Amino acid sequence: MTRGWWHERQVWTLDTVGRRVDVTAGLIRDGGQLVVALGIGQGPTAILRGAALADLVTNLRDAQDDVVNRTHRGRS
Repeated sequence: MTRGWWHERQVWTLDTVGRRVDVTAGLIRDGGQLVVALGIGQGPTAILRGAALADLVTNLRDAQDDVVNRTHRGRS
């Protein structure tokens, strides 16, 4: 599924019950301004501006680090 955004990028993964779902990032216009958008499956579109975009990237990296650290300590 594409959303028709500029520079659209998709990652296919699984949701919490094992169904295939796409995570889409791209560029859209909001009020005439070009912004980053994020969509999961066929759900709503999130608009990410400034600090929100940076915070999301940080949170994803931190979550990945949490998984790695827990795995190395023998916890999953």
